[in-house]
Amino acid sequence: MKRIVTHIVMLLAVVLLLPSCSVDNEDAGQNQMNDYDYVNTVTEHFEASWTVDQQEVDTATVHLARNMWQAEMMISRLPHAWLLAHSAVPEADRQPISLMATAPFVAATSLEGYGSSNGLYYSLAPQVYRYQAMMGQREYTVEVELKDMNVVATMNKGGEGVSRISVVMNVGKITCQSGDDLYEKSFDTKQSLILNTTKKL
Repeated sequence: MKRIVTHIVMLLAVVLLLPSCSVDNEDAGQNQMNDYDYVNTVTEHFEASWTVDQQEVDTATVHLARNMWQAEMMISRLPHAWLLAHSAVPEADRQPISLMATAPFVAATSLEGYGSSNGLYYSLAPQVYRYQAMMGQREYTVEVELKDMNVVATMNKGGEGVSRISVVMNVGKITCQSGDDLYEKSFDTKQSLILNTTKKL
């Protein structure tokens, strides 16, 4: 009888230990995956130029972090002065523009496809970009609705590293608020902001 009880106790101990072992293994595996992801993330930096209707309107810097099919892009600034100039702020209130706070544009995305010319294709979810600016003595909070956005990252011929990035953003609406005054302008047709890198840093 003692032998049977001993065998049962040992069997229960083994059964109870198995789940903890499997959890430890999963945690270890997850940590290894996280370490692998971190090690294999490649971040590249560029200078870039904003154009609208083939005219350069501003400059920016672009940082692209890639890991397998995932990517995160940060653009230092959108063309703030152009956006304010094409908003619904009345002409009588137009004054020289000085920026107060310029948050970067940040977006995470997943790889959607490959092009025949070493291109990696991404699309970005719609988002609202906000910044603050002074026109004359008035402070404005500006919100820009962006939609139908896509990114093409062109790889080097050897497949190592990105040589060029192109971004297209379409403006849906620009909202400017100063005190109690609210100005909104919607764009019925596509108004594209295009960003092309000019130099790798």
